[in-house]
Amino acid sequence: MLPLWPNADLALFQSYTLDKNKDIKKLEQLAEHGNTRDFRDLARLHVIGARGDEMTAPQVEKYLSSLNTKSSPFYYTAMLTVAQKYLASGDTDNANKWLDKILSDDNCPAEISGVAQTLK
Repeated sequence: MLPLWPNADLALFQSYTLDKNKDIKKLEQLAEHGNTRDFRDLARLHVIGARGDEMTAPQVEKYLSSLNTKSSPFYYTAMLTVAQKYLASGDTDNANKWLDKILSDDNCPAEISGVAQTLK
């Protein structure tokens, strides 16, 4: 029998997606206190989607730093998100560092690599 704790994370994530008001506090709670890495990381990406415009590129990079490991299922997505935030702020040097990291990784999914190449 599988442990029940992933179900709690799934329930919290679904409560956010089904909430008409999209209460970001639910995602922040999941990002900070979720039982599983996958849901914590997914919640962090959604928080950036909701609040990223209010953050600077270094703040986005710091907030997503826990995803900067290949053990995160959102490793490449997080790197691309950070690169895009740097590009949006006009900081091409830092953006290119992230894009180069993506493009030099032979295991990077083709879709992420293609977007990185286009942004470069």
